[in-house]
Amino acid sequence: DFINNAVLFGLVGIKPKITGSPLAGYWVSGVSTIPSTIIINSDSADLSRVESIETSSYDITGLKKNKEATASLVFPAGVSSVENIKEVKILIELSSMEMTREMYGSVSFKNTPEGHHALRINSENIRVVISGPLSLTRTVTSSDIKIEIDLKGYEPGDYRIELKVENIKAPEGIGVVSFLPNVVEVTVE
Repeated sequence: DFINNAVLFGLVGIKPKITGSPLAGYWVSGVSTIPSTIIINSDSADLSRVESIETSSYDITGLKKNKEATASLVFPAGVSSVENIKEVKILIELSSMEMTREMYGSVSFKNTPEGHHALRINSENIRVVISGPLSLTRTVTSSDIKIEIDLKGYEPGDYRIELKVENIKAPEGIGVVSFLPNVVEVTVE
């Protein structure tokens, strides 16, 4: 009998095996490997059944930023890499869960003309809608939201001052989506 000793080849994808969960407020938005495919061979196994080669497990428990790691390849019995590749880079991309919250910010004045003071006539608090990563947004308090009105150049009198996003100070990483009222009535005495 004639025995076929021909080596079988195949190009297959690499499947990263990720376990665990990232830090609360984050989710895995992408996982890839370098290289993403591999040429395999075997002189005994049926390569038509091998659709991909898995990596060893990589635990992402508590991860809070993108990560590049190395993982070894787990080959089925009798299968190996033509290029003798035994490990790959795993690229794990995380995204933070976004959260929107409504808060109240208090108004403060700066550069009030010397010898004068400023009074608000309409409601004391401005309703501000903020947005940002869940981990940051849920820790923000009303005292972190500051509305600053610059009175430089204002003489004594009554004013209707239009607020702009630049007037609203929020912690780093937090965005201001909207705010009401957007006009503040101020008296400089």
